[in-house]
Amino acid sequence: MIELNLVKKHLNVDEEFTEDDAYLQVLIEAAVAHFESTTQRPLVQENPTDTAVVITREIEIGLLMLIGHWYNNRESVVIGGV
Repeated sequence: MIELNLVKKHLNVDEEFTEDDAYLQVLIEAAVAHFESTTQRPLVQENPTDTAVVITREIEIGLLMLIGHWYNNRESVVIGGV
């Protein structure tokens, strides 16, 4: 759904650096699963149904942002805490 090379470009990770590829693939799958569980609607590449949503550029950017956040913050993040 979202290609690994696109995620690497978004994260400014060199394409030749492959050590994190498996981890990035897990993040891609988790981001898609998070969208689907939050919206209760599956993502599809084409042919939407009454419940399925076609992945648009806006959704793709949102997924990339979520993947980037998870990649850069591998531990819990607290906002506004002391």
